[in-house]
Order: sequence, then C-alpha cells, then structure tokens
Amino acid sequence: MQRTNHVHTKSCVSFGSRMTQSSYLDAFPVVRTTDPEEMRSALLERYGARDFDYPSGVDGFFGCGNHLQLGGLGLSFCAYSTAVEVQFDEFDAVRQQFCLQGNAHSTTGSRMVRTFDVAPDRSCVINAHQDATVKFGAGYQQLVLKIDEKLLMQKFTALAGQTPRTPFVFDEALDLETPDGQNLKQTVLMLAGLFSAAGRTMSSMILAELEQTATVALLSCNGHNLRHFLEAAPPDAAPWQVRSIEDYIETHWNTAITVENLAQIANTSARSIFKAFRKSRGYSPMAFAKKVRLRRARAMLLEPEAHTSVVGVAFACGFGNPGHFARDYRLAFGEVPSATLKRAKGHSVRQGS
Repeated sequence: MQRTNHVHTKSCVSFGSRMTQSSYLDAFPVVRTTDPEEMRSALLERYGARDFDYPSGVDGFFGCGNHLQLGGLGLSFCAYSTAVEVQFDEFDAVRQQFCLQGNAHSTTGSRMVRTFDVAPDRSCVINAHQDATVKFGAGYQQLVLKIDEKLLMQKFTALAGQTPRTPFVFDEALDLETPDGQNLKQTVLMLAGLFSAAGRTMSSMILAELEQTATVALLSCNGHNLRHFLEAAPPDAAPWQVRSIEDYIETHWNTAITVENLAQIANTSARSIFKAFRKSRGYSPMAFAKKVRLRRARAMLLEPEAHTSVVGVAFACGFGNPGHFARDYRLAFGEVPSATLKRAKGHSVRQGS
C-alpha cells in the first residue's frame, strides 16, 4: 500500500511562510524559533529530551512546539522544517506519536532495540520507562499524546474492576487505518482541535472529561498486555445500580462524570455499568448525562440573565464544542440554542416595557 503525506490544512503550519499560519495548540506555546540552539534548550528543559541534533550549516531552520497539560495527560504539537534527531530519556508515562505531515523513525529500548515508522497511517507508542530516539524528516509535524502511568492504572482499575498486577506493555506500532487506529487518531485530533479553538476558556468539568476521553481511548484502541481484561464480557449490574447512577448524574450534572465515580457509586466495574445501561436503557451513562445537561442548558436559555450567551451556557453545561452543542440541542428541542435565547430575551424586554 502506498503511503501519502496528509496535511491537515486547517491547523498545520506552513514552512514556506516561516510558520506564520496557525498550528495546533497555539494558545499553549513553548517555542517558535529559527535558532536551533533555542530549540535545543526548549526540548531539554520543557520536553524532557536528552539531546538534540540537527544538520550543521543548514539554511532556513524553523521549529515550533506547543504543549497542553491536563492533569496526568499531556498533548504536544511539534514541527521541524529540516531533518533533526531528538533523544529522550525514560518517562513514567506512555507516549504515542501521531504524524500530521512527513515521516519519522522512532527507535526504542536499550537492551532490545527496535525501530518503527511514524507516518500519517502509522503511529508509534513509546512505553513507560523506555528511552527513545526519534529521527524526524524534513517538514515533519506531529501530535504526541502522553499519559502518566498512574492515570492509566487508575482508569483501567475503574473500567475492569480490578487493579492490574503487572505494568502496561503496549504494542509499539498501531495501524491508523484500522477501526481502532482511526478512532484513536480522531479522538486526539478532536482534543487538539477543541483547544486550538477554545484555548484556556474551558471549565474544570470539561477538562476532566476530556482527559478521561483520551485516556480511555488510548487503553481501548491500542494493543497491550492487559487489553483482554477490557474485552472479556463484564458481569451484569443490577437495576438499582443503574438507578443509582442516574440519580447521581441528575444531582451532579455540573461536575465531571468519570468512570471512577460510576464504579464507586455502583460498587462494580464501569464496564458492567455501561453494559447494564445499554441493556436496560439503550444508551450509555454519558449519553444520559448529555440529555440531563441539555435540559439544564435549555432552562438557562429560557430564563437568561443580561450576560447569558450560548457559548457561556455550553461551557457551563459541560459542552466543550459550541458547534456540537448547537447540533445536539437542535436535535433534542427542534431549534438552535440561539433561537431559544433570542426569544427568551425578547420576552423579557416586552415584559419590562
């Protein structure tokens, strides 16, 4: 199969214009430079690199890096105009590379050395406690998802209902053209796109749920030594456990709904809860939470204050993407949220006159 370089035209930088166009995560800048030594300093001080090599005497070097940190989850964007090599020490985290343009090669391990291609159709995972050397080709751009080992263990325990007895060992290559690969890459692109658009304006509730979405996706879509626990049929949950979760969500609609919360309330694994919801309700706990939050959003829009806005209501009710919120709202209530707000404010003006 022939590989082609794909450019995400909406958000990727342009080397021809010295990267004057926007890139992913611009609200979280780390470095943007024509000086290779400045790039070296940023990589060593901010990204945990051990060394940085670049061709001597090369003209037109340009590199940039942005980084977002959400608790135990990090998301980075980087781009290089010329071929470079970066050496990384071990981390207490799993790192996964998603190529947006160009090609790279990642070499992992010190005892058993293995090299993997990183391209638009192939991702590379660097396991926790594993060093790596990445050789980037000219014009390369990527997103890197980095999740702390502790956070992975925490989410896995809530999902599976048991604490793993061995550390995670992930398959080091993922075909992004498989359904799992496509799902994971789209999740990472969605996350990067949201923060590229919204910057630092999201609530802590949205941030916690986005952190969870990416962590669960990494666990569910990649091959690893513990995946069979997530694929085995979970035990059934009782009807009272479903009702307890619904009551909890109704009461805590404006806080993050996490798999840890669900597992603790129902005293069973989150996977058992999801199975019970599908069987008895036909939807997931998260879909139920969306319905509750949409009702809350409609109530806010029907009784607005002077400063009420559609975007503000969307963020307050746990929707990180106002466009997706408008679509879901229209499907639920037959009109866009701006129409509800306009009518409600017009009614208030008439009553006050």
